[in-house]
Amino acid sequence: MASRIARSTGSRKPARRTPRQGRAKATVGAILSATAELLGRSGLARLSTNRIAERAGVSIGSVYQYFPDKKGLLAALIHRERELVRDVTVRALASAEGEALEIAVGRVVAAVLQHQRARAPLHDALFHEAARALGDEQHAGHASRRSVEDVVAAFLRARASEIDVSDPRRASVVIVQTVSALAHESIVAPRPELEGEALATEATRMIVGYLRGTRT
Repeated sequence: MASRIARSTGSRKPARRTPRQGRAKATVGAILSATAELLGRSGLARLSTNRIAERAGVSIGSVYQYFPDKKGLLAALIHRERELVRDVTVRALASAEGEALEIAVGRVVAAVLQHQRARAPLHDALFHEAARALGDEQHAGHASRRSVEDVVAAFLRARASEIDVSDPRRASVVIVQTVSALAHESIVAPRPELEGEALATEATRMIVGYLRGTRT
């Protein structure tokens, strides 16, 4: 499936036209929401631009006005999903402002895991089938992951007196990739030992220990 998509689309940009007005942004939002719903419900094999247009309530021409093909839609959707994770991270950190390091980290980890689990069918299809189909062309997805890392790095710099890491930026990459991998595995291969709040609790302990290092 991945090779068929790659052969049919080539290496084009995720979107043809950038929506600037409210109506255009609403149209793009409806198209991406329809893509997410159909992908989560039926998987990549049954996803088509015609079905997306029908579900979004727009013409097929409107879809191609903003996206060159299905591959462009998937790249844009990956970008949107990672931006949602960034928003979840920002809100969790804001709710823990002034709290102890363990509480702040715990809120972020729990919020991200809960968000990903709530979108499990879409997550599995998007970051397994679709990401494999896109291969190295996930430029938008890479950029949005870096935006999550920026938020975490800023938090670590603000907590410099409480942690023992030489490079907050590098530490942010480790943390984001760790939580992302744990969230993914908890969806595609859930373990009874890590049901409920157990995964968030253990992940928080691991991350806090990593951040503090030799500092007590």
